[in-house]
Amino acid sequence: MFAYSLLHWTTFFTAAVLLNLSPGPDIAFILGQTVRGGRRSGFAAMFGIWLGAFGHVLMAALGLSAILATSALAFSVVKWAGAAYLIWLGIAALALSLWRLGFGWLWKSGRPGMIAGKRCFGSGHSGFV
Repeated sequence: MFAYSLLHWTTFFTAAVLLNLSPGPDIAFILGQTVRGGRRSGFAAMFGIWLGAFGHVLMAALGLSAILATSALAFSVVKWAGAAYLIWLGIAALALSLWRLGFGWLWKSGRPGMIAGKRCFGSGHSGFV
């Protein structure tokens, strides 16, 4: 049933690479990060996107989609983890907006998302996600 030859795998990974190299929202994100933070930030965003895409392709090749399609529990776990992450992103965005509006006194450590004056998550993390 799963007798894939080297030709099948080569075709699959070639298609995955070509789809990742085609322009789209990823390129717009990389360009935005480069303009905003310079070359280093652009490369971090690019490698983050590549790492995320590689993980996605690897999970697809290992059959994670089939597991999620057949297991209601596994699908629910992934769904709720994604929802929790989106809520966390929303709270972080609201905190940053409040900080920019002059409510910086709410944070003793300075700007939200910063620890000891350094960003907690950079362009690479944003690209990966």
